[in-house]
Amino acid sequence: IVQLKALDLNVEQFNAAMLGAGLLLHFTSGVIGCIKMDIPWRHLLRDHCKVYVRGLQVGLAKGPASGAGRFGLDASFAGAASTLGAEQARPRQERPRYSEEGIETLTRLVQLVLSRMEVCFE
Repeated sequence: IVQLKALDLNVEQFNAAMLGAGLLLHFTSGVIGCIKMDIPWRHLLRDHCKVYVRGLQVGLAKGPASGAGRFGLDASFAGAASTLGAEQARPRQERPRYSEEGIETLTRLVQLVLSRMEVCFE
């Protein structure tokens, strides 16, 4: 079991998503009192992972957030894309350690585990 307490939520990311969805509300604050994950490591492909959320508190207000979109998801993705492009432009000196097949297998495993995840609010 993995447990984290007193987590402040990054409301800017939520606000950018809400603005993109055309919602005229924004988050002013967000806190999770405790989040606990129960991961069945021995039966990961058969049993569900469970996430327990306790003490979720959010503040909402009417209208879009001030400055929303200016530093939202689009800006962070653009920065990551330009960094990735710069890294790809450099010639590689060493062979990649992981095969594409291995990465695809890991991707399918992660998707399976996430599709079987249960979230419980207490």
